[in-house]
Amino acid sequence: MKTVRLDDGTTEKQPSARHGIGLRWRAHYVDSSGREHSKAFKKKPHAHQWLYKQTSAVVTGTHLAPRDANMTVREWCES
Repeated sequence: MKTVRLDDGTTEKQPSARHGIGLRWRAHYVDSSGREHSKAFKKKPHAHQWLYKQTSAVVTGTHLAPRDANMTVREWCES
């Protein structure tokens, strides 16, 4: 749920875009270039595990941004 301010100045709770999806835990990190990445999980331990992996990759210098992981060799050569 999210809080929305109405035209008359009052607020009310309305369903957010993620309402009813069932992924309660959201983990996010900032990579070395300053971009924020996030992912949602059903269980807290899964979110922590993913976050520890991503943070470790950023610290060790082996991090690959999710959008770059889907890039083909041709796309990479053209860029």
